[in-house]
Amino acid sequence: MEDVRIKIKARIDTGAGVSSIDAKIIEIKPTADGSGEQVIFQIKDDDGKIKTIERTIVEWVEIKGKGTTQTVKRPVVRLDFCLGGRRLEGRINLADRTMFLYPVLIGRNILKTGDFLIDPRKKFMKKPGC
Repeated sequence: MEDVRIKIKARIDTGAGVSSIDAKIIEIKPTADGSGEQVIFQIKDDDGKIKTIERTIVEWVEIKGKGTTQTVKRPVVRLDFCLGGRRLEGRINLADRTMFLYPVLIGRNILKTGDFLIDPRKKFMKKPGC
C-alpha cells in the first residue's frame, strides 16, 4: 500500500472483478461538505502493526458471499498501490478477510490499470517497492 506506506501480502485473482482488503471499519460519517461519506478504518501490515486510515467512500458495492445467495454491502475507497514495481491507484472494497490466507485480494479492476501478465504458477516474483 504505497500511499499509507505499509507492506501487505496480496493474492492476485484474475477471476475477481473487484479488489478487497481486510479492514476493520471504525466509523462512517458525512464528509465535511456534506456531499458524501467518509470511512475511518484500520488495516494490519505484515508485521502486525495497525494503521488507521480515513478515506472518502467512492461507492458502495454488493458482494455475493461464497457459497451463498446473500449479498453484503461494502464501502469502496481509493488507495495507491505498489504492485510489481509499478505505482497504481485503484478502488478497493473494505471487507472482513480474516478467514483468508491473504489480507488483500487484487482483482481485475486494479490489474487492468497496470497492464500485467499473470503467471499463476509463480509466487512473489518481485520484491515490494516502487
